[in-house]
Amino acid sequence: MNTLKANENIHKLKVEGYENLNKTLVNECRELNAEMNKLQEEKENLIKCLKESEESCKNISNILIEFKEKCLSQESLLSQHEFTIKDLKASLKVEREMNKELNATKNELQTLVYTMNKDRRVLHNAIQEMKGNIRVFCRVRPRTPNELGKVIYNINFVHEHTIVVGKFNGYDSVSCSGKSKGTRQEFSFDEMFPATVSLKNIFVELALLDQST
Repeated sequence: MNTLKANENIHKLKVEGYENLNKTLVNECRELNAEMNKLQEEKENLIKCLKESEESCKNISNILIEFKEKCLSQESLLSQHEFTIKDLKASLKVEREMNKELNATKNELQTLVYTMNKDRRVLHNAIQEMKGNIRVFCRVRPRTPNELGKVIYNINFVHEHTIVVGKFNGYDSVSCSGKSKGTRQEFSFDEMFPATVSLKNIFVELALLDQST
């Protein structure tokens, strides 16, 4: 009897032990399930973050590609600008050389103009001085034997400085410019020598004029 009771107690203790163990295992299982759910949730969150990161990385890659293309375009544009600047510098150098030559030519021309104006003034003064010293003489040529019997023109000595020449053929005379001047023309000189004056007297007058100059 005692043995049965002892065995019963032993079995009760075992059952209690198993129940306690079962409770412990159930609690551990619950805890593990909760932890597993938590890990699953974290996993899903991580997967979601990973997808977002991958999408963000993809966007960044696309942006990087666009930036690379823009960089290549800017490099090409920069190269073109550098070439343009180089060409402009060369053109500017040529323009500067041309301006330098033009300035030198301008200075030479200004010097030449100044010299020519100076020479012109000297020549003008000389011409004016010569005009003041030039005197125009006129000597009526005597008729030749062949002209003595012909009536070609009439010379009228108005005074010692003026003569009037008239034609008898009825036609108007023509000046050097081609304009008609009528049948009578008047000429003025500084000195008149009629046909009756000898060459000796003319030379005497000219000699006096030469000495006076």
